[in-house]
Amino acid sequence: MPPDTETLAEIEPEYHTMPGWQTPTPGIRDVKGLPLAARDYLNFISDQLQVEIGMISTGPERDATIVPRGTKLASWL
Repeated sequence: MPPDTETLAEIEPEYHTMPGWQTPTPGIRDVKGLPLAARDYLNFISDQLQVEIGMISTGPERDATIVPRGTKLASWL
């Protein structure tokens, strides 16, 4: 984020529309089990922000998460 409101006022947002998915994700414990559109969305976010996604929430429960193999977070756990 820019440090001042003047710079922020000059920012032009970019909007990207992506397909959604209708398949429920709770209970999925591996990235490969996610719907293709969900994986595409995660890859888009990772590429746009130039960051690694270390954890994916698949539902409201505390254990409804995926820690992708090969990520830095996975190496710490």
